[in-house]
Amino acid sequence: MNKLVETALARVQNTKWSFDRGVLEIREAVLIFTNFAGQANRFGNTTKYFNVVLPADLKEFLEECQLRDKSIHVNIHKYPQMAEGTDEDPCVYYINVKVGMNSEFPPMVKLYVNLQTTNPETGDIENKRSSVSLEDATIGCLDRIDMDRADCKLNLKESKASPGHAVFYLRQLNVIQTKVPEFGGAYEDWDEPIDESSLPPQD
Repeated sequence: MNKLVETALARVQNTKWSFDRGVLEIREAVLIFTNFAGQANRFGNTTKYFNVVLPADLKEFLEECQLRDKSIHVNIHKYPQMAEGTDEDPCVYYINVKVGMNSEFPPMVKLYVNLQTTNPETGDIENKRSSVSLEDATIGCLDRIDMDRADCKLNLKESKASPGHAVFYLRQLNVIQTKVPEFGGAYEDWDEPIDESSLPPQD
């Protein structure tokens, strides 16, 4: 099985969601294929976006007629099968979310970091928690970090360019970065100077 599919299917089991008056809230969301930095694609499109994996019940909800009253069709994307795969192979379904950082009402995006440091006096491992609000110039960092958890609120709106189709816009996103160990912390007990004569000979 594709590693991305395997990981996504395992993590999406923890995803919870709710939908109320056009706002979709997803807790413990699984984010894939992110482009928070707005890197241009082959067509020169620099739209910032990410994709959210759908648990089975949310996929069914979005496909049901509960949204048809709004004359909105929700595009569900199926992860491409491997060339040698079959129709029975596991796959993930996900929705695309646009990130309008330069819009009139930009989304609120916050990154939470748990940094592990070593107390120089006791040698104990300590956790330092901090958070930062991300803006247009800094949100691209989310493409490069490992996420321990992500919770998001999405606005569901009808596309102006394609009437009858749904567009998800980011309203709010909270991300907890996977714990970051302090670089060099494992070497603090090795500070005694070494006798250069004991070094391996140079080639």
